[in-house]
Amino acid sequence: MNHSAEHPFATCCFGRNHATTLSGVVTVGFILAFALCVALSVKPVMAQEGVAGVEAVGDSIINFDAKLKGFQRGVLTVTREDGVDVMVMPPDDISTFQFIANAKMPFLQRGMMVRFSGSFGPTGAAITPIDKVQVFQPVPVAGMAHHTKDLFTPGVHPVDRNAPKKPVAVAKYNIVGNLMGINNAGVMMVQAGKTPLQVPLAQDVAFQIQFNNLNLAQEGDKVTVSGFYQPPDDTKVKADRVTITTDRIYGEPSDTKPVSRRKSRREPAADEKKEVAEASEKTNEKAGDTPAEEPAEKAAE
Repeated sequence: MNHSAEHPFATCCFGRNHATTLSGVVTVGFILAFALCVALSVKPVMAQEGVAGVEAVGDSIINFDAKLKGFQRGVLTVTREDGVDVMVMPPDDISTFQFIANAKMPFLQRGMMVRFSGSFGPTGAAITPIDKVQVFQPVPVAGMAHHTKDLFTPGVHPVDRNAPKKPVAVAKYNIVGNLMGINNAGVMMVQAGKTPLQVPLAQDVAFQIQFNNLNLAQEGDKVTVSGFYQPPDDTKVKADRVTITTDRIYGEPSDTKPVSRRKSRREPAADEKKEVAEASEKTNEKAGDTPAEEPAEKAAE
């Protein structure tokens, strides 16, 4: 190996003349210095948290189920099945942070973002009714992989990348757009970017909420976490994927019942006092009856 005086590192460290006579020493010294720099600089960088999908040196993979406990300052707190609380830093890719729940048609509102897949013919008509519709909220798409970005970008996206934008034969497409309405015949109108579509819904169509936030999440919801931690502390996790699910079904009539029950408990209070006063003034024939029972019966009616 021939190192001349023009070597930039040699010239900087020893000067032009010394570099020529001490080329062998410089070579060894440079290699050692370079190795030391790598050891000192790379390790902290690799140990940093926050790089989704990249396992840091010395980190361990972890997957577990838990219950949602809270969310503060950008960190989830969940309780594992063994009762231990774990702090979870959400994934950097927002598409891998999901809240999933089932919904009924009354939950849907005009303007909501929806997506679904179906087979369409050359005229743009759906060949078969749509049996599943996802409701989501807009998220930043910068940095997402192309196939993931399509899930959040309004438009008609061919499943086959080589398929034409406008079908010339029957082909499968992912539709993303704004919900414009659903008529009594079960036809859903969607504005998919610049393309208006009318698609028939199956009688047993399933509506699924798939939000990339905690707007609808509640304490106690099930959480599945995949990520990394630095041993031995497995109570601090950098997530690669977080999925939150619930048994609640949004849009069911039962969703509003707790509110009406709370109101009914407050409102009879004044009526109850009135009934007691009237009962005592009119007659004592019903002295054995509890005055509170009459308003309770009327409220039940």
